[in-house]
Amino acid sequence: MRTNEVEKITGLTKHAILYYEKVGIIRPKRTNNGYRNYSHDDLQTLKLVKFLRNLDISIDDIKAILNNKCSLDDCLKIHKRNIDQTISELEDLQNTISTFKDMHIPLIPALENIKLVPEKKGLGYRKTSKTIAYNRPLTRAMAIRQVISAGIIASIFTYGIYIWIWSEKWYYLENLYFVAVVFLINILIFIFANFQFMMHLYDKSRNQSIEFLEEGIRIFKRKNSFHHFKYVLSALINQHYKYQKFYFYQDIEKLVVQTRQRFIPLYSLGTGGPSTDMYEVDITLYFSDGETYFLLGPETFNNDSQLIGHILTEKIPNIVDPDNILTAYQNKINLTDYMTSQKSMISR
Repeated sequence: MRTNEVEKITGLTKHAILYYEKVGIIRPKRTNNGYRNYSHDDLQTLKLVKFLRNLDISIDDIKAILNNKCSLDDCLKIHKRNIDQTISELEDLQNTISTFKDMHIPLIPALENIKLVPEKKGLGYRKTSKTIAYNRPLTRAMAIRQVISAGIIASIFTYGIYIWIWSEKWYYLENLYFVAVVFLINILIFIFANFQFMMHLYDKSRNQSIEFLEEGIRIFKRKNSFHHFKYVLSALINQHYKYQKFYFYQDIEKLVVQTRQRFIPLYSLGTGGPSTDMYEVDITLYFSDGETYFLLGPETFNNDSQLIGHILTEKIPNIVDPDNILTAYQNKINLTDYMTSQKSMISR
């Protein structure tokens, strides 16, 4: 059987058939004229090879199977295990690519050594967006959750007032208009409480945010309670970007990083509640348009602080950082531990 006939029967190319001969899988005989003459066994072997290659079995493994050095079952088990590992690695790669894509992170050399931290799924504060950020940028989902939460609490509180009015037999107040007014007042109170419009200085600062994007930063600067209220309402219809401002990295003329040791309230109750002594970092940005942006002890989540340290160092040439806080950020060193060790070294 000639080569062109084998091509038609097996569907293999001439190049593939000759290659399998070259690696010793088939050994066709030659005619008196020197032409290859493929036997029935050669044809069956090529069909088996085609089947195994379609399963992505390597040539070496195919030779081992054909020479009875490895059973097909054992070879397929090993191959399946390798495929499972490859799939797992590809899924990890896909997740990494998706994460970096959603972060809109700038291309910086330090990315090679960054190990991403999975987002925490437990109770407590979590990131509201996938971008690298100081504090938690307001999103539509966050605004809706807070308004629903305020509505539920306000409904319960209003119902309690209604029951109290009914028990006191103040029937002249027992009408829908009064209940509606009470409900609206309550829901506004709880919305204000949820979004911390008029509370402690830390709360006001935490309601501001900086997002570090590929080309620059996006900031929300809180002006007053009414301005913040409009910002929250605009988030419900996904128009909050109108209250945010974008600066290219080259628009940042100067960054000042200052370390402060403060008594921090463990939870936001104005000046009340227990406090703890800890170190915080204040951030001040100076822009080319004359604007100044200050953040009092901004929060970071997951490994945002490490990425922020690298981004700021890479993108801003004029940095005032007397305590080398950005270096501590880059090395994922706890701020309090870092400052304590720095002070102990100075005192020696």
